[in-house]
Amino acid sequence: MRREIILLSCLVAATAVAGPAPTVQIFTDRTSPQPVGTVIGVSAVGKDEGEPEKYMPLLRYRFSVAEQGDTFRIVSDFNQNSEFAWRPELYEHDARLKVTVLNTKTKLTTDQEITFRIDPRASGKNSVAIHTSHPLVALFSSPACPDGSQFRVAFQRQGETLTRRTGPTPCHASHTSNLYVAGMRADSEYTLHPEIMTGDKIKEGAAVPFHTGLVNETFGRFSVAVPPTDEGEPR
Repeated sequence: MRREIILLSCLVAATAVAGPAPTVQIFTDRTSPQPVGTVIGVSAVGKDEGEPEKYMPLLRYRFSVAEQGDTFRIVSDFNQNSEFAWRPELYEHDARLKVTVLNTKTKLTTDQEITFRIDPRASGKNSVAIHTSHPLVALFSSPACPDGSQFRVAFQRQGETLTRRTGPTPCHASHTSNLYVAGMRADSEYTLHPEIMTGDKIKEGAAVPFHTGLVNETFGRFSVAVPPTDEGEPR
């Protein structure tokens, strides 16, 4: 009996020293839903009992994401940064965002979750091409294609005969196909169109115009070691 009383007293004392767990709130800089390809700023505000200047430096943050009902995966492990740029997977889906705050002194943690919806950009039978934060990169979105097929994007600069293509990605009948298109020249008119590959067959979709942006000195100069030929890539 005496031993049990001693153990209980130690537990109460330890709890008193540790104090309550920290609290945390999670926020996004954009409201849900957002279209495919949108970068979402996620931030956390942690709080602990006591003087803020004493306890706030002790807090560390971990960000995790779960998509379509999957288990959480860590995208940013415990560190002092309470902000994170979330780049959702390139398809429409429901996601859960979770932040975990840790007090490095007491070792106590607390979680907070929110849900977020990513919507498709392409609708009906129409493909779309949008500008990204990089002036020479487009995000191409196309309607869903059959399972077992592959999707890629062909692009051609106005006035040139050479057609370039992205690498292929598997089709999914349950959601749209989305790819980044890179390798284009600045301030140029391009024609982009989807290609669906099923075995040896290639089905071309309707062309979509796209005009690349301007670049400045921040992108630096570049040279082409092996210039392309008019033969293009093998189909």
